[in-house]
Amino acid sequence: MHPPTFPALKAALKRAKEAGQPYDIVHFDGHGVYDRRVGLGALCFEDPRDQNKIGQRLLALVYARELAAELRAYGVPLIYLDACQTAQADADPQASVAAKLLEEGWVRWWP
Repeated sequence: MHPPTFPALKAALKRAKEAGQPYDIVHFDGHGVYDRRVGLGALCFEDPRDQNKIGQRLLALVYARELAAELRAYGVPLIYLDACQTAQADADPQASVAAKLLEEGWVRWWP
């Protein structure tokens, strides 16, 4: 997806659904973090304001609840996470990206 921003992902999901060919799976291959400031895991997208920059781009953190809401709105039943720290949490094991997506009830976990 280009640019690798959350708004670009939402636009692609919307186009596919409107064309009658919604995505069956989204594969996220990027960076994930555990944000200790808020106690939640997040996926890292590029900040849309930096899409024309060559280097030193800002990140836009997208937490699992927001991601789940968008995927659900466009009928995506499965997300494949290929990102570091998406299973990491500190005090609350349910605070990771993977656990939050499972908690939202629309994805499945395959070991």
